[in-house]
Amino acid sequence: MDHTQLLTCLRAEAPGAAAQAAAIGTPLYYGLNARWFSDPSACFDAALADLRRAEKCIWLSVPAIVPGVMWETVLSVLRQKAARGLDVRLVYDGRRSRLPLCYVNQFSPMHIHCRVLYRESPLRALIVDGNLCYTGDLAIRDSRIGLRSCRGTYRTAVLRMQGAAIAPLCARFLSDFPGAPAECPSQEAGEYGYVSFFPNAPAVLSGVIRRAERSVCLMAPGLSPRAADALRLAAASGVDTRVLLNRVHRRLPGVQIVEDGRRIAACACVADGQTAAIFAGREGLWLHSRAVCAGIEADLRAMFDSPQPRLYSGWKGRLYTWSRAFPDR
Repeated sequence: MDHTQLLTCLRAEAPGAAAQAAAIGTPLYYGLNARWFSDPSACFDAALADLRRAEKCIWLSVPAIVPGVMWETVLSVLRQKAARGLDVRLVYDGRRSRLPLCYVNQFSPMHIHCRVLYRESPLRALIVDGNLCYTGDLAIRDSRIGLRSCRGTYRTAVLRMQGAAIAPLCARFLSDFPGAPAECPSQEAGEYGYVSFFPNAPAVLSGVIRRAERSVCLMAPGLSPRAADALRLAAASGVDTRVLLNRVHRRLPGVQIVEDGRRIAACACVADGQTAAIFAGREGLWLHSRAVCAGIEADLRAMFDSPQPRLYSGWKGRLYTWSRAFPDR
């Protein structure tokens, strides 16, 4: 079905979600089986297991790569899969990464197609075999999984998706490789779920909050003025608004705000337990799926009700609390 037909079906099921999807203005896709991750270590373990099960292709687009245990583990899997004849492609931001400029020359002998962008890539995705995708905060840094970190542990927002809805991400990834084949691997049909990919995160986030009728759960590194105004208006309308932030800079009337002890690296917002917006940069995805969004909301509420205390405070703590944990991966 095309975008108009999907909007008609969604309008019959959830008029509020259909209004959000229409306001975003990007194509709507159907077919999704998703799993939510807020723990970077659990996400890394699941992604590593999926990488080792790859049989056709591995396409990875990340905003930053920092040498360490995490990158060496991923690179060893990519090298093994490329040696077996799989189509392995890598895109990363050369400005935010800490790899040498000549490092890109090492990928050609490994049979890994690599592109280094000296601009922020809006796409952050790990695509395996064309029918499985991770999207969200995918920076490859040891600090994300608790290694060599002086700032404590992290929270992230990553969605593991399977189904036909990831087809636009495959097409977007191949657009960075002019010589790559235009066809994507076939996608399997997914379960219930509507997905739309948006380029302007602040506008979509405020739209999701404004159209909430019962509850809003938000996890974010900080609040933009537009999102703060939307939260204040939602609370004034009687909506149960709960916000989890890295640091509370100001209070909002009627909004329940908690300062989390773990650093938040991405943004996730759930409205009414059925629609969600997830992003780590300016581009992200809008999701309507009662089963998946209910799980995300339950996780966010658990974080809100039992925030962990800060592990490090003061300049001495940041200086002398380097982690010595190097698990064998």
